[in-house]
Amino acid sequence: MKIRCKETQSLINKRIGFALILLICLNLQGLSQPDEHLMLWYDKPASDWMTEALPIGNGYMGDNVF
Repeated sequence: MKIRCKETQSLINKRIGFALILLICLNLQGLSQPDEHLMLWYDKPASDWMTEALPIGNGYMGDNVF
């Protein structure tokens, strides 16, 4: 049986506390509902695809919608 010093036990308690707080924050963030009123609406299509297109995705899966 090993005896741990107070500093080591305190460090372990701090890490466990930090992990619990992090998990609680991540869980609460997932509970929020998205706002359904956020949307983009345009009256006419883009006339110049280089300057007026909307990028979607990123990397090799990216594309422009116009």
